[in-house]
This record gives sequence, C-alpha cells and structure tokens, in this order.
Amino acid sequence: MTDDGIIVTPMVTDHAIVLGIAGDLDMVTSPACERALTDAIAKLPPPGLVILDLRRLRFLSVAGIRLLLAFSDACADQGMRACLVLNPASHVQRVIRLIGGERLLPVFHTAGQAIRYGYS
Repeated sequence: MTDDGIIVTPMVTDHAIVLGIAGDLDMVTSPACERALTDAIAKLPPPGLVILDLRRLRFLSVAGIRLLLAFSDACADQGMRACLVLNPASHVQRVIRLIGGERLLPVFHTAGQAIRYGYS
C-alpha cells in the first residue's frame, strides 16, 4: 500500500504476519499507515505474532510512535503479539530506545529473531 509517502507491505509466513513499513512515519503519513496496518491484520488469519519491520523506515515522529503503540495494543486485544524489527544504530532505533519503547515492544534486528521470540 502506498499513500502520502509511506509504504506498508504485508507478508504472511507460516508463523507470523510481517508488515514492512518504508518511508517517513509522521503526523501526515500516520493515518494512511494506520489504515494499511489495520486492513492487513483484518484480512489475514491471526497468527500469534505480528512483526513490524521498520528497517526501511527513514523517519519516526511522535505521531508514528503513538501509532505503533496503539497498533500493538490492538494486536494484543485480538490475541496477537507484536514486535519490531529495526536496523541497529538507525535513527528509528535511537528514537525507540530514547523513549523506552523496548520495554513496551520487543525489538529485534531480523525477522528470524522475531519469529523465534514468537515461539517463547
């Protein structure tokens, strides 16, 4: 899905839904991203794990952080766990670390690590 500079690409594996997010996640793009994320989990059978792959995300604002946390809560309400995949030492990882986001959402560097987390 492409809208207003944000791209959300869903991929279903045997163990998880991987939602790749690319572009800038800010106040302008958050509504389109929210629609794409909500549509993706509504149309697909719920596995136990939703992986938000942010490795292609260039920018993350406060509005984007709020969206990610609200989406994680929505997943939990549907019996799914959510986690993040981030590039080490990226702007996005620094933002997540600064706000203490790693205490709220598990963070991994690869989708494989995240899938193994889904088994625990």
